[in-house]
Amino acid sequence: LNRLVKSSKNSISHMDICAGQGSIGFSLFNENKNLTKLFSVEINPTQVIQMRKTLKKNKISTKNIQIIRSDALNSVPKNIKVDLVSGNTPHTQIVIHDLEKIFKVRI
Repeated sequence: LNRLVKSSKNSISHMDICAGQGSIGFSLFNENKNLTKLFSVEINPTQVIQMRKTLKKNKISTKNIQIIRSDALNSVPKNIKVDLVSGNTPHTQIVIHDLEKIFKVRI
């Protein structure tokens, strides 16, 4: 992902689904100036709290980071458009089915 983001000549918006503590999204965001917007999506309230602590502890600006508490994409506003989606989803049939339906791909 890092190589893909760094190779882009344009600004990139990124959504990290099932973000956990936010490691993937925050690392990419902090290391790449052309990553201009990050949506970190996580259902677990404990992980959401940890995300906020991680941002503060690492002095990462939250100006262009939005944390969304959602089960996969169920509560993500429909008007959000992104260039890159990553995720560390639990490998259950329900989540896989939802992602296939949303992204119109076969996993």
